[in-house]
This record gives sequence, structure tokens and C-alpha cells, in this order.
Amino acid sequence: MATVKSSAENLTLNADGSGNDILFQSNGSQVGSLTAEGVLTATSFAGSGANLTNLPSATADGFFASSGLSAKDLGDGLHIKTGDSGLGSVNSNFDQLIVENDTTAGISILTGTSNEGVLAFSDSGGHRGLVRYAHATDKMSFATGDADRMNIDSSGNVGIGSTPSSLYSGYTSLQVGGNGTLWGQAAAGGSNNFWMGQNVRAGTDGNEKAITTGTSSAIHMSGGSIELYCSNSVSADANITKRYLARCTRDSDTTLSMRIGNWVANGTGQGIKFQADSNQAWVGLETHLTTSRSLMSFVNGNGTVGTIATSGSATAYNTSSDYRLKENVDYDWDATTRLKQLKPARFNFIADDTNTLRDGFLAHEVSSIVPEAISGEKDAMIAEELYVEGDNLPDGKNIGDVKVAVAPDYQAIDQSKLVPLLVKTIQELEARITALENP
Repeated sequence: MATVKSSAENLTLNADGSGNDILFQSNGSQVGSLTAEGVLTATSFAGSGANLTNLPSATADGFFASSGLSAKDLGDGLHIKTGDSGLGSVNSNFDQLIVENDTTAGISILTGTSNEGVLAFSDSGGHRGLVRYAHATDKMSFATGDADRMNIDSSGNVGIGSTPSSLYSGYTSLQVGGNGTLWGQAAAGGSNNFWMGQNVRAGTDGNEKAITTGTSSAIHMSGGSIELYCSNSVSADANITKRYLARCTRDSDTTLSMRIGNWVANGTGQGIKFQADSNQAWVGLETHLTTSRSLMSFVNGNGTVGTIATSGSATAYNTSSDYRLKENVDYDWDATTRLKQLKPARFNFIADDTNTLRDGFLAHEVSSIVPEAISGEKDAMIAEELYVEGDNLPDGKNIGDVKVAVAPDYQAIDQSKLVPLLVKTIQELEARITALENP
């Protein structure tokens, strides 16, 4: 049995608890009901002001459908649909909220101008991941493990594991951790600058500065050149002083060069320069000192075995000759007989179109007399080599094709090795002349 009670403040309608509804009728027709469980349904509600008008069916499908949105047809969750994208189904792991349209679709998070908009990923342990936008500073943050991992400031500078430093106007950067940086000019252009640095950043005053106290290093690219440099230890935020390790430059369309150290080319620097153009390659060594300095050393398993040194206005080409490196020293041997076996000749090289005559030797004619002066063997050939399984094949090449063609392996001579024989022969001749002059 249903009852109706009234008091000074309330009107109570009470169903009998058996599941019977309280029915609402108008002109003899039912317009709504309220079940014993508290579920209210109605065909319409009339009213004004704050009152709802034409309240739809109290179901999600009914509400969104009568709000001008199509009833859900994808997934089991909330489907907000203003147009049909044509997709027939979605992954059941991601169907709790679906926003669909046949053109652009989106979700807006609206906040106050000094507040944050947050998309949070949580579980029973609380917040684990966040996407946060701070409207007061126009900064976007991404968090994992409930800690910020990446930040993007209002200028577009990105910090991974850090807050990006402020930069010189017109530059943007990516900062990784506490001291790794990538930064460059925002504008496009072949002559504009780009850096990759360790403990160095672009300051707001246009100078390169240390992020923290200590040494730093960087690679700078601009206008077809690459510079590698390091700096001595300086304080945090202090300007760094570059000490160049290497600089690679495009000197022209046909000329490239690489400088190591402080190559100046006028005798005031100290460094090396490699240069190549369409005609030749070139290597230069520079020191500002005029005292004896070794500019190149040759080292093998026995240590330093030779140097190229400068002193004053001269260059010396040195090979090992210390007595502590030698044994079986003999000063009594016949040089004249061996020297007389040498066959000095005049010739021109086949590749020389001018046929310029030169003085010298044929290597194989010297090899049996002063073997240490000759490298290689007479009539030696470079053996043919074929491409085999596992080789990197150039375009158009196959396994079994010629990789290295048969070619002469030419002999060479170091004529300085003939000097001891010449000196000893002169001494022997001098002794003979002396003996003849003083019978």
C-alpha cells in the first residue's frame, strides 16, 4: 500500500516496497514514474529559470542522443559522437571514453589563467603519470613515477630530466639531464648555428656559458663547418673559453680542410691542418717555437723509431741511431768493392710526359748490394682478390667479381741508406791516396 505524508517542509510519497512504481499522469496519460529503488523516468519536464525542460531518458545513450549527439556504437564506455569517422570498432582495452567526429575531433581542458590543466594516470598507489600545463608560465610538463621527466617552456625549449635554461633571443634548445644540451637558431638557414654540448649552454647575453662548475665540451655546426672544442674549468654561468680540438670547414665547393689545435698558418699557432681540393691533398704542421721541436714521431713496438723535427729555419728527418740500440758494430769492412757494383743511371719516368731525365738507380740492381735501401721484390704483383660471402658488395658487384685486380707491386728505394757506403768508400780512397803520396 502506498502512503502520502505531509509536514511543514516535506511531501513524502512512499511506495509499499514491493517494487510498485509511483506513477505520474496528466489528463489520464502516464508521463513519468519513480520506482521504489529511486529511478526517475519522464517523457518531459516543463519549467523555466533553473528548471530543466524536456529532460531526456535517464540513460547515457538517451542523454547524449537527445543532446544532438548520436547514440554510442563503439565500445562499452562513454562514446561522444558528433559525426561518423567510418571506424567500425575500437580496441576493447581503450573504449572507456571515445570522442568521434567525421572531421577534426578534440578534448578541451579549461582552467583559470593562473591554474593548471592536468591529465593524470593513476592506480591504487596514486598518481603515476601526469601531463600538466601551467597557464601562469605557459609550461608543459610530462611526469612518470609521479615525478617530472620532461618540461617544455613558453619559448619551446625542452628539458628532459631537467628544467630548460633560458636562452639568447632567437634560439631554442633541448637539455638532457643536468648538463647535456642541443641548441640552435630557431630560424632556418644554411649559415645559422647549431650546437651539441656537455655542460655548456647559450646564455641570454649571447655567450656560451657553463651550466655547472667544471670543464665543458661542444660541437658547433654552422655554414658548412664543424668545430669540436673544450674549455677549462669555470664557475657555473661563467663564460667559457674555447680550446679547439678540431675544426672542419668547407673552404669552397671543391676544397675541404680540417684543423686540429690552434692552426694559424703564420708561425704563431700550434696545430695541424689537413686540406684536400680537386687537385691534391695537403698536410701542414705548425709550431710557434723556433727551438728544436719534433712535429711528427713514428712509433712501433720498439718505441719511437723516427721523427720529423724543425729548428730555426731547417727541418730534420731522423731515424733511430743510438748506440744502445745496436750490437756487432764493425768498422773494418770493404765498401769500395760494393760501391763499384752500383750502377747509377739516368732515366725518365714513364708517367712523365715531359721525359725529364733524372739521376738514380733501378731498385732491383741495388737490392743485392745495399738490401736495406730497397723495399719490395723485383717483378712482384698484387694478387687478384675476389668478392666472397660476407663482403659488403658495391652496386653492380656480385660474389666472385674482382675486388682487387692484378697489378704491379712496385719496388722503392731509400737513397739515404747509400750514404754509409759512400762515406766508407771515400775513407778507403783517401787512405789509398795517402799511402801513394807517402810511400
